[in-house]
Amino acid sequence: MPVFEDTGDFDDILLDAMTNLLRAVAANPESWRLLFLPADDAPAPVRTRFDTGRRFALEQLTALLEWGRDRRPGLAELDLELTAISLLAIGEQAGRMVLSQPDRFTPERYRAFARGLLGTMSAPSGS
Repeated sequence: MPVFEDTGDFDDILLDAMTNLLRAVAANPESWRLLFLPADDAPAPVRTRFDTGRRFALEQLTALLEWGRDRRPGLAELDLELTAISLLAIGEQAGRMVLSQPDRFTPERYRAFARGLLGTMSAPSGS
């Protein structure tokens, strides 16, 4: 499991991880295409690599959420397992969109969107 610094900011870590992944996808789309857009008849090694990567990403997201539970308002109220699975699904869709429409769906656009969502989640109710 990863270890996060006590001084780290949950939002920044999550945003940086997402943005760095999407920048890597945008910079080298062909190497990511098989992982994000696998064909149903993809070879077994490709499916295995995808499944291994997915498990790793889910473990990392879960660890980040557990670490952030005491640092992020409202996070402790969420089902962390479902939150990690949901974030993974969103990330996979973002990767597919960066691959299929790179001019429209950029890593920076996703970062701004995610930052806005996180800010909305921090806003006091009734504001």
